[in-house]
Amino acid sequence: MPKFFFPNGTAVETGAYVIVQVMHENGELFDGNLYVHYRFSTSSEVFGTDWTAVSICYRESENVVYAAGANGEIVRISDTENTEEFIAPTENGPAVQGPIREIRVTGNDLYAVGMGRQIYQRIYGRWEHIDEGILDASGDITVGLTSIAGDGSGFLVAIGYSGEIWEFGGAWTQITSPTNLLLTRVILHDGKYYAAGLHGVVLCREPSGWRVIDTGDLEQDIWDLETFRGTLYLGTTQGLFWMTSDEEIKPVDPVTFTRQVNCASLSAGCDRLWCFGAEIVSSTADGTVWREEAIL
Repeated sequence: MPKFFFPNGTAVETGAYVIVQVMHENGELFDGNLYVHYRFSTSSEVFGTDWTAVSICYRESENVVYAAGANGEIVRISDTENTEEFIAPTENGPAVQGPIREIRVTGNDLYAVGMGRQIYQRIYGRWEHIDEGILDASGDITVGLTSIAGDGSGFLVAIGYSGEIWEFGGAWTQITSPTNLLLTRVILHDGKYYAAGLHGVVLCREPSGWRVIDTGDLEQDIWDLETFRGTLYLGTTQGLFWMTSDEEIKPVDPVTFTRQVNCASLSAGCDRLWCFGAEIVSSTADGTVWREEAIL
């Protein structure tokens, strides 16, 4: 029997859209992905692509899910049809600059970031570069962006390799970073921006600049951040953590959690927090009681 892994997903009104990676009995991964629309009250709906998705998000304003592949492939999933499009398939696109790392909804706008500091915005159905002054065409494999966030007013924060932090307020400006570790995720939580990355590093943006939060004994690589019911959650491959109002990092209570260990991908929306990773998907409606979801 093949194995099913759930590396990523996004909350939607009817449950979640989940990326599924299938493994052969011999241990080899199938080329491409399946996508499962997991509904609470009806059976799952499944379809596939012949490329592997690296990121997925839900744009509530149009009730559409977007999944992105490393080479700039996009599948646009709606209630009526699934269509494919591409991020900048010509000059200075992912084929030249390197892989896409994240697709993200900020406010009502849709963005994608990747290697070479690529930044795109989907404008009137087309993916347009918005990385003037920041794009690096040198081919350096250590230069890239991994995540982007904003407040919906046009202000943006992008983070990436070697602790890079860039902010946009009409033009891109590199900000002094207190770390040189790879940053993996940035988020706006409770009026402040937080970024996290390898070896348990967590940063917070203050008016005076970015500072390091003392995470104590947390040494796990942090792959995702999500805000749910006023709490900031930190996703790792070795468990799920949360931050108190005093910035103390604690593990989610294992008594109320599920068997899930890999919690590298999180998504909150439609009054539910979802945790994806490995062979289990978990969710909660209150942040206290968790349940395993029977995806497949």
